[in-house]
Amino acid sequence: MKKQQEEGFKNGRYNIVSINGGLTTDPKILRTETTTISMFTLAVNNGKDQKADFIKCKAFGKVAEVMEKHVGKGQIIGITGRLKSGQYTNKEGIEIYTTDVNVNQLQIITWGTGEKCRYRDWE
Repeated sequence: MKKQQEEGFKNGRYNIVSINGGLTTDPKILRTETTTISMFTLAVNNGKDQKADFIKCKAFGKVAEVMEKHVGKGQIIGITGRLKSGQYTNKEGIEIYTTDVNVNQLQIITWGTGEKCRYRDWE
């Protein structure tokens, strides 16, 4: 990850996102022939009026496997990744635009009981 970040900065690409937030549900886990995918939403305090922003995220491979085993609804986690935008046309013919965070690093800040844990990274 660090080498990728250094290369990105050298080339003028700064698509790096770091967020702490609470899981709104248990992560949805999908498996393909080659990898594991974890899809989840983080609730992030917007800092102004005690309302939350809801950020859709996807993790792949080892990070997704760690999420499957160790995190669930209500836990506070930290993620680092990159923004990924997309678009599709829904059933009514309306074009929908999406923005997700593709996660490549995970920190579990609280465990299921709400107790704080030691800082740990998974990449």
